[in-house]
Amino acid sequence: MKKIIHVMLAVFIFLNAYAYAMDNDLLDLRNKIFDESKELKSLIANSKNMLLLNNMWDSCVVAITQLDAYFFMMGVFDSVSRDNWNEEGVNYLELWLNKIKNTNEVNIKSLGNLPAGLEPQTQVRAERLKGYFSDLNDAIDESLDTISKLKKTVKSNK
Repeated sequence: MKKIIHVMLAVFIFLNAYAYAMDNDLLDLRNKIFDESKELKSLIANSKNMLLLNNMWDSCVVAITQLDAYFFMMGVFDSVSRDNWNEEGVNYLELWLNKIKNTNEVNIKSLGNLPAGLEPQTQVRAERLKGYFSDLNDAIDESLDTISKLKKTVKSNK
């Protein structure tokens, strides 16, 4: 019985925290990066490019963790009454998204400077990840636009 209650509570928390994310592409991209990280993990043991694959896997984990933290922040933010929103909270969300975007830029740059002679599978994974990080930055730009509108609303309500 306790197990069922814990599972139901976990599902409730998950759905509540991810409610905002379901309105945009961030959750979809997070899941694509997560799936790619599983593929990378399975390739690491039998590859000549073990270190590179491990670094690519690490970058996936960082991106997933940063996005999860953002989703949880949005869950907290959404639980606050609209009358109590403040500029500081909105600024924090904006700063967090910019940090994710900066991390993605570093990942894109490093994936663009890979050495020659990589295994074909490693090269394909690197290109796919580069695309995911670029798409993620585009989705973050859309979220930043939404947050800037929210920021203007919060300022005007002062």
